[in-house]
Amino acid sequence: MLRNAAEKFDVRPMAGHIGAEVHGVDVLELDDDEITALRHLWLDNLILAFVGQKNLDAEALAGFAGRFGSLYRHPLTMTEASNPVHPLNIPAGGYWHSDVTFTQEPPVGTLLHAHAVPPRGGDTMWANMYLAYESLSPPMRSFLDGLTAVHDFDHFYRYPMGDSLETDQFILDTKKKIPLPRHPVVMVHPETGRKALFVNESFTSHIEELDRAESAMVLDYLYRHSVRPEFTCRHRWSPGDICFWDNRCTMHYPVDDWGGSIEDFDGSPRKMNRVTIGR
Repeated sequence: MLRNAAEKFDVRPMAGHIGAEVHGVDVLELDDDEITALRHLWLDNLILAFVGQKNLDAEALAGFAGRFGSLYRHPLTMTEASNPVHPLNIPAGGYWHSDVTFTQEPPVGTLLHAHAVPPRGGDTMWANMYLAYESLSPPMRSFLDGLTAVHDFDHFYRYPMGDSLETDQFILDTKKKIPLPRHPVVMVHPETGRKALFVNESFTSHIEELDRAESAMVLDYLYRHSVRPEFTCRHRWSPGDICFWDNRCTMHYPVDDWGGSIEDFDGSPRKMNRVTIGR
């Protein structure tokens, strides 16, 4: 019955196999049954884009996100006292990833709210990691089932910070506080029971059961396979849009094609707020 409650929403597919836009909804006016129905829609579609949520400040965004789970603070950049809503006002793109998989318990989902967007560019893409797994041949699925991958933030954070003794020390100190996790290469979604690939080029270091050359070859194939166009969708942002995605069965890619740069980001028209949901 709660799934049928979703029929009151104006829901439009974003692509053939992933994503749905939800129109005509004020996210601050939803009752509990509607939130439950939206959760079902989210689990079915992996990403929901709520359009036109212009009158939403950081506190209201956190309140909406909190109806889906506990608010999560990034372990490297935030503390328990930090505001869980994080502004994203600089370019960030060029890599497929799932958020914070270098921790033992990565976040469940992420919400990104657009306040200002450039006249063109700055889109976000997502890939369906259920389909990435299900479209593999049965022998390949059998081979991957049961394998374990180590996830590491070293490469991802070394690139913007640069190679230096200070960077080396930061990474060494952080790894003492955040031991590198081992995650299944194929995870079982705790709510849907479906299998999904759970590796990404930003944070997956290697597959433990293979030697390094074999691991690199397998992971390179899986990264390229996972982002085949038919597994993906792309959202063109408008002011007020919220995109809410399931971090457990998607990867995302911020497209940095709008002319911004680290040097001139203060003048950028792309301004977002992000809040993340934990378990």
